Amino acid sequence: MPRPPTQPSIPSRQQGGFSPWLTAILVVLAVLALRIAFGAIEGETSAKTPPVHRVEPYTLSESAHYQVARRLSGTVRARQSTDLGFEAGGKVATIYVNEGDRVSAGTLLAKLDTVLLTGEQRELDAQLKEIEARLTLVENNLKRQQQLKDKGFTSEQRMDELNAERDTLTANLQRLNAALTTVQNRLAKARLIAPFAGTVSHRFADEGAVLGPGVALVRLQQEGVMEAHLGVPVELVGRFIPGQHYTVSIDGKDLEATVMTVGTTMDTGTRTVQVRLALPNDTPAVQNNLVILTLEETVDQTGFWVPVSAVTDGVRGLWTVYTLEPAPDSKGHYRLEARDVQISYGTDTQLYVTGDLQNDQRIAATGLQRLVPGQIVSLVDGRP
Repeated sequence: MPRPPTQPSIPSRQQGGFSPWLTAILVVLAVLALRIAFGAIEGETSAKTPPVHRVEPYTLSESAHYQVARRLSGTVRARQSTDLGFEAGGKVATIYVNEGDRVSAGTLLAKLDTVLLTGEQRELDAQLKEIEARLTLVENNLKRQQQLKDKGFTSEQRMDELNAERDTLTANLQRLNAALTTVQNRLAKARLIAPFAGTVSHRFADEGAVLGPGVALVRLQQEGVMEAHLGVPVELVGRFIPGQHYTVSIDGKDLEATVMTVGTTMDTGTRTVQVRLALPNDTPAVQNNLVILTLEETVDQTGFWVPVSAVTDGVRGLWTVYTLEPAPDSKGHYRLEARDVQISYGTDTQLYVTGDLQNDQRIAATGLQRLVPGQIVSLVDGRP
């Protein structure tokens, strides 16, 4: 007898069991809840303990004065620098030097065209010879007339005429000699001679130019003897005494200079008095080059030297430093307090300030752009 068809078996769910998918979802939810809970706790902890910045301290040391480096500037000049020209005007015939040439005293620098003067000199020479010949003739006639007079064969009038002619010729001879001397002097002054040894620093005209009396042709600068001319403020003039030695700088090279003279007139434009200093012989300096003298001046004012990085902008034109005051509730921590200061003097790295500060007080030395008054900080070196 055939069996009846059997129904497929379906596994039965156990009483009280969970699906694997449901279990996974519950685990994920539990993890998320834990992370959220721990994040909240960490946030509360961070809010309760904010981060503390670490600053570098600087200990103040009170000073009764400070040194100011006063830089006095001036120019290098030759002891003698002269524009040379001819006393009398004329046409420049020859120039024997160019710019940069070194010459010794007595060197012929240039000369004028002397054709007219030479002709005038020859004319005067001829007149002189004529007068001398006539004067010789008169002298001889006087001797003959004197002999005839002694024998009674001539008159007194003839003697007077010859004496008068002799005197006239003598005066003319003197006049011509003076004129000839003048021409010779003009010929000598048509030659331009170097009055001292030096270098031709500039030439103002060329050959063929017609120059008036006193017009400069060349500029001669004395060689090897240089001076420094400084403009000194009136309040510092008393520190310069002739014979004192100072160190000056020219093109970065230090040289020892000696005070020569101290002026007595103040320049109304610069409010300074000129002081001349002699530079060492053969100083390799150029005319009008810059010379600098650094003078230390003591200013009596109580204050403190602080790093440039320890000062920040304040209010009402003042500056501010942050002092480190011990925090009452935090061991090893400090509270920042702003103190207004005034800057009296400064260098590239330090400032001299005055204000409500105390000796041995500590301030924040760096990083002020990240700090505010009242902020709690600690020290970089870990010191209390």
